[in-house]
Amino acid sequence: MTYIDSAILDLTEWFCHRFQMLTGRTNVWLALQLTNLSIIVYFIWAGVYFWSSDAVVRLPDQAPLAHALARLLAAAPDDRVRDGRRAMEIVQRLLKEDKTTDLGETMAMAFAELGDYDRAAGVQRGVMAAARDAGLQQSIQRMEENLRLYENHRPCRTLWFDVQ
Repeated sequence: MTYIDSAILDLTEWFCHRFQMLTGRTNVWLALQLTNLSIIVYFIWAGVYFWSSDAVVRLPDQAPLAHALARLLAAAPDDRVRDGRRAMEIVQRLLKEDKTTDLGETMAMAFAELGDYDRAAGVQRGVMAAARDAGLQQSIQRMEENLRLYENHRPCRTLWFDVQ
């Protein structure tokens, strides 16, 4: 359990104990409300923590989380969330450690978000060639859809794809 988890649980327990001392009775409703509040506080904290600009630096062993953040920044349907520059920074850091077709696709998405559709298409073609060489035939059709988007100067707005 992390420090923040422990602090939230301690705060919730303290509120429940104070309520019991003040009223002389236990209140299940209050306990439930405080539990809900602690969950909300936790998710607000998590959002602030992971959205901060140096999340990848602070979470070097959490590459899947950093990759998910990069993909969200590159392809989120909501334009208030997208930030192609930050997505590209994260992808470039992750590529120093590992090279996967998923990470390559995220890089293509980031290039498209930055308006560099030629590079997005080039990266996407490279990812498709690697997928073909690896025998990932099921993925290639979906990858072709993104390639067509980039060739038509349109970004991808699908974060993750259904796996069949």
